[in-house]
Amino acid sequence: MKKIYILLLVFLLLFFLLALVYQQNPQKFHEKPIEQYINQTNEIKEKIALVIQKTINISRNLANNYLNNQMNNQDPCLFETWPYNKTYYEKADSYVETHYKTRSEKSLDSLYQLLKQLQFREYERDVFDCTESSAKLEWILEGADYDAVIAYSESFPAFQSSIGHSWVVIDLGQKIVAIEATELTKDNYRPPGIVVNQRGEYLEYTNIYERYMDWLEEYPASEYQRPSDLSFEEWTNQYLNEEYEPYSNYYYNPQKTYETPYNATLGTEYIPESEWDWWQNN
Repeated sequence: MKKIYILLLVFLLLFFLLALVYQQNPQKFHEKPIEQYINQTNEIKEKIALVIQKTINISRNLANNYLNNQMNNQDPCLFETWPYNKTYYEKADSYVETHYKTRSEKSLDSLYQLLKQLQFREYERDVFDCTESSAKLEWILEGADYDAVIAYSESFPAFQSSIGHSWVVIDLGQKIVAIEATELTKDNYRPPGIVVNQRGEYLEYTNIYERYMDWLEEYPASEYQRPSDLSFEEWTNQYLNEEYEPYSNYYYNPQKTYETPYNATLGTEYIPESEWDWWQNN
């Protein structure tokens, strides 16, 4: 419908321009065919070029207004528009401000407190999986003024296959912190998703360490036959009914990082837009 309006506007402007020329010199206008007159008159060419440029500008304004209206009707955005529109991250600012409690300082403690407030929809392969959850997490963290990027590698050791995997990495200045975004999904909920690095740092900020501390409180040494000084390593080896492997080398050495989801859709080894559009199935 908007294309029809634009074409109609072009024809009206051209008609007005020709009428103006005819009014100024009707005799000369009749002496030559219209096509020949346009080709030979530099003034007419310039006016037509001006009309075309104005029409293009009007079209752009109409398109921008339409996209902005679409952006306002979405929560929080349309993927097709955000790479060319700053409102993608501007909306993140307002969204975080109204939905979460944040601190002004950007520390590991403040990051932990923010992540503990997040919960995404349930994990669903090819609908809302590692890429969508990572893109959403990166968007929220950017809205909270963290320097976050999306990390990606072609294979994930835990899968024992060549299936690619995505997560988020944050630069806190003196600290680089990896976050497993899928641990913020409902059916896999283990916040805050922070991953221990190769030096064993950040352990006290992980979900499994919280489980360890809760276990110690639930099973005190005074009432149960266990060592009073049971270490985390001993607990994971003796009492944890699952394999514990943080995959630190993997999470802290991604093959690729992307400043925005849009960057991942560029280049020869691109990842399709459909892998990042978390708002479509939010």
